[in-house]
Amino acid sequence: MGMGFLFNLIFGVKQRNYAVTLIGALILGAVSSRFMLIHIVPGGPATTAGVFMGMHQYTVTALGAVAAVVYTAFLMMLPVETESLSTTCIVHKAVIWLFVAMVAANAVSIIIEAGWNADITDPHAYYMISGHV
Repeated sequence: MGMGFLFNLIFGVKQRNYAVTLIGALILGAVSSRFMLIHIVPGGPATTAGVFMGMHQYTVTALGAVAAVVYTAFLMMLPVETESLSTTCIVHKAVIWLFVAMVAANAVSIIIEAGWNADITDPHAYYMISGHV
């Protein structure tokens, strides 16, 4: 989802960049809805405490994805098309590198937590560290 906004920084504000954001938000909504259906069972044990206003983390993520779709759709209605922004600005470079660093750190943490398994049964143990590789 963040790639579309990052593309706006690098290539300028364009409708296709918002389309990338919209596709990412739709994928995020689908994945979070899948996890809601898998992990949230009425009367079953909660895997985590209420994260935000008593809602489960997957519910918050799904609502955030819906909000991102609405916000991006609104941005797509605006008639703004600009040329490539100057990426020589130190703030733009910092934002780009911060985004890349966050994506890399998230990927490393997922690999450490889940190993190479697509869907682990106990998401609370670090498989790579505890020797479950």
